[in-house]
Amino acid sequence: MTQMNVETKVIFNGPASERQTGKQRIDDDNVWATEAHEAVRGVLVARTLLPNRACKVPVQLFNVTDRPVAVRGATVLGNLERLHTLSFLCQLHSRRRKHLPTPRNESWTK
Repeated sequence: MTQMNVETKVIFNGPASERQTGKQRIDDDNVWATEAHEAVRGVLVARTLLPNRACKVPVQLFNVTDRPVAVRGATVLGNLERLHTLSFLCQLHSRRRKHLPTPRNESWTK
């Protein structure tokens, strides 16, 4: 098995893509990852966190065969998955807790 990091570029589905316009949602960071899967026969794409850019995005490939495999330019290596950062999830949880009655709150004890 051999491994190689390749520089890729992100192709967007449409102009409404937040990543393409560079806009970040207020409630989350733009954190993306590749999905682990077989891109072409014998070549696996590793699940990898990606930098927040569209060009020269490093993706790790594994050749799981015992012979060389060529991956041509313009080959789609897979889809990106949007991830939610832990800080975003903690903020969301904190907001929800503020609306729940607590033992110190009179509405809880009555």
